[in-house]
Amino acid sequence: MRTLTLTRDELCELAAQVLGQGSPFVFAARGNSMLPFIREGDLLTVLPLGNAPPRPGEVVLYRCEGGALLVHRIIGRSDGDELWLVRGDASRGETERVRPEELLGRVVSLERGGRIRHLDTRWQLWGARLWHRLWPWSLRAYALASRIKRRLLRTTRGIVPASQASGLPEGISAIYNVRPLSDDLLTGGQPTAEQLAAVARAGYQVVINLATPDSPRALPDEEALVTGLGMHYEALPVIWEAPQQGDFEQFCALLERHAGRRILVHCAANMRVSAFCYLYRVLRQGMDPERARQDLAALWEPNDNWRAFIEHALAENGGAK
Repeated sequence: MRTLTLTRDELCELAAQVLGQGSPFVFAARGNSMLPFIREGDLLTVLPLGNAPPRPGEVVLYRCEGGALLVHRIIGRSDGDELWLVRGDASRGETERVRPEELLGRVVSLERGGRIRHLDTRWQLWGARLWHRLWPWSLRAYALASRIKRRLLRTTRGIVPASQASGLPEGISAIYNVRPLSDDLLTGGQPTAEQLAAVARAGYQVVINLATPDSPRALPDEEALVTGLGMHYEALPVIWEAPQQGDFEQFCALLERHAGRRILVHCAANMRVSAFCYLYRVLRQGMDPERARQDLAALWEPNDNWRAFIEHALAENGGAK
């Protein structure tokens, strides 16, 4: 299947055109706002709404203020008007209100690892309604279960959590999926402004951002924040659905350019970063692939798209898979 990379506005226009013609629209999910039901990288199939309004529990594609496309779940109607109430399954914020004309279609299935999962079955809708009826306790229970699972995986693989081993300061240890790879190289998901300040206080001198500007929790003024804290800022946006060999080469060049400095490399969830760092350590630093893979596996199991990219990069450069 050919992958097409579009800007936010182009994607929104294409989705509206395709669904407006009554055809299904397929695209890759981005972000983690729909965990645990939808993961980043899942291929989502969207069908036009037609004459049937969405039901509570269904997942919809809609255009939000500012033109971005979002995939969230219908949880009901607002009292006294025609607005739909929607919320991300992993959202910690307020319920959103969406006008009927902003709804583009309903997400009926996803593809993950070559398997199709239908999202519009009776059992799926029942489970989703129960999830949001119990919200936010369901979200807290999922977060706790995820932490326990990660610890068990690390234990069975003989991996000591790097954040504990390195004694990270509190402000840094709170960064999503934070993982130091050495005294001078810290990796993580999107930090907040307060966490960036903690990074600066800890003596880091460079921040490299591999996330795209429209990534979840992205800071619109991150460059100004970083430079205002006295650190150097580098932006290398890597398209989640289409990582390129050129991206990896630029990443290596940035690390080599700032060699000897303390560096924070982050993306949205430390998935792009962990994959690139795995390749860098194996191909540029000569690290044993199994040792380097431990830090990658502690964070995630690359999906088909990223697995293919990693294997291609290793093959091209004579590395071990």
